[in-house]
Amino acid sequence: MYAVNAISGEVRWRNDDSGGLNKEINKGVSAQGSLAICDGELLLAGGNMLSIGRYDLETGKCLNAAPKHVVGRSANRGGNRGKDILVFDDRFVLQGGNALYSAEGADVNPGTFMVHRAHSNTKVSLQNLAFQGGLAPVWNEDVLIAPVWLKGMIACYDKGKVAAAFENADSPENKEPPMTNVTPLWEMKLPDGAYPLSLAVSQNAAIAVIRQAGNKSWSLVAGSLEDGKEMWSAPIAERPLPDGICIDESGRITVTLLDGGALFFGAP
Repeated sequence: MYAVNAISGEVRWRNDDSGGLNKEINKGVSAQGSLAICDGELLLAGGNMLSIGRYDLETGKCLNAAPKHVVGRSANRGGNRGKDILVFDDRFVLQGGNALYSAEGADVNPGTFMVHRAHSNTKVSLQNLAFQGGLAPVWNEDVLIAPVWLKGMIACYDKGKVAAAFENADSPENKEPPMTNVTPLWEMKLPDGAYPLSLAVSQNAAIAVIRQAGNKSWSLVAGSLEDGKEMWSAPIAERPLPDGICIDESGRITVTLLDGGALFFGAP
């Protein structure tokens, strides 16, 4: 792990020993996904030994405790191997999703997203389970949009109520996943067998790339943020890249394709 001066390229710090925090079994943090910054810490999706690699942003010192050696096993696994790590409401960390080294075409994976409070070393458990499925939620200032795994739906939640539910994350007294009692503002039912591959949110719409049943046809769908009703849809002729969508400041949409191409949608 390197930190460099953005202007000069000078190395500010380097950490090359967090992969073997437990010297006996040579296990620690792995480079298994993306990076994020939260409250003075640099976070790395770190694999199933230490799901979140935590580093001091100023010095690069690894803040994780070494994984324990369990007799008869190589190490105390049980982390989340997902590649995505996101900071929610400046004080919660969402980590999970698909594995970094899975095939690009493996666009549906029964992964999970776990939520942790900032600076937490709590292990993955039921009270951390935020969302199921391999696709990360998206949000703006008011709402959070997430797929509902195995139900063929996209759900919209009040962002403030989600943050309030996450307050119970990492609490040993909490026996249920934090989203258990959060009621969606609306749910968008997808056609039978369909599943979202990518999500984005604009000022007035939830945007999704949808894989139709059979994984042989795809479409781009916009649902109103008010009630989830479909505003418009457009076919996608080539196989889209999972989690490959973005919206610019003018509301124009880019969808990336598995073959390296891209499609652009917007007003003429």
